Amino acid sequence: MSEKLRNEQRNGFMRNFSKFIIERYIIVDDENLDDNEKDLFVSEINEALWTAIQETNMYARNRILPFVVVRRVVEVKDELRIIINDIDSEHSFGSYQNEEHAKINIEQLSHLINFKTISPRRQIQVSDHLIPGNAKMIVSRSNQVAAAVDIFLDIAMFNSIGFLKNLDIERKREFSKIKYKFAKEQNLSSYYKCCENTPPSYWSFAFSARTDSKNIDYFKYVSLWDVFLKTKYPKKAYDKVALIPPYKQMDFHRDKDNFEKIYFTEEYWKQFEHDDYLIIRINREPNDNERKLLITNLFGIPKFHIGAVKVIHTKDYFMPFIYKQMQELYISAFKIVV
Repeated sequence: MSEKLRNEQRNGFMRNFSKFIIERYIIVDDENLDDNEKDLFVSEINEALWTAIQETNMYARNRILPFVVVRRVVEVKDELRIIINDIDSEHSFGSYQNEEHAKINIEQLSHLINFKTISPRRQIQVSDHLIPGNAKMIVSRSNQVAAAVDIFLDIAMFNSIGFLKNLDIERKREFSKIKYKFAKEQNLSSYYKCCENTPPSYWSFAFSARTDSKNIDYFKYVSLWDVFLKTKYPKKAYDKVALIPPYKQMDFHRDKDNFEKIYFTEEYWKQFEHDDYLIIRINREPNDNERKLLITNLFGIPKFHIGAVKVIHTKDYFMPFIYKQMQELYISAFKIVV
């Protein structure tokens, strides 16, 4: 499975080489979809989400967002974050519990969003008595992937910030309310209409950075998080993120066994200034000599060979030639914060 993931073409190509992941769950309660269609729907969420996390990682300074892997489940579990059902569904939170998980109540989840399927709506409001989570989103099928990405992307950002991810459940639930309050104080825009009379107790900053069902302004998204942290947590906003040292970050590289030992030493990373980098590696050989020549020049090596390694700044991610080689998996890329 890991080898298949490593060589699979996708927009979120950096996911292929990262084992820095967290899992979250979703329930898809839709009688119009069979199990295969539900799995394809969740796969679509994952692919769009991994692209969003990758792009956000290139703008976020001094932190690394983990890749969130969304799993479809049919019953309540600790890491459940979204329940999707029909607008007329009478299923309650308890409907999705079995005897084993009956002791998990909704207050034990840091947040839970209920998607209600209806067209053509994009609305967020207070949750109802059936699933009394943090919010109810009334969204068309075409926008449910976008809404799910917005929620899980915020989870990834949250878990990249040391002092936040270590909060207890009660404080995490309170944090969701603080974000919504900040959004209203700043009169932030939203891709989804927010009901003023029945407001939610949850907000993702991706709601304010999304431009359409397929795109997010990632610079704006990261900037909103930065302003929020500086406003609400001024003493902690500039703290060095609680990251493990760069040589230990390398342990999350899928190809770690193919790197020389020097990259796993403290001494190697001492030569770099504190900043955000990509460690890139020649992953496979192209068929055309021109591309091979240019990759050889990029890595500064006398002769092309798979396995050559170079450390570049994250800003180089946006250079068209480098991006294309990473996208087509001729070069692997992995973010390191020094």
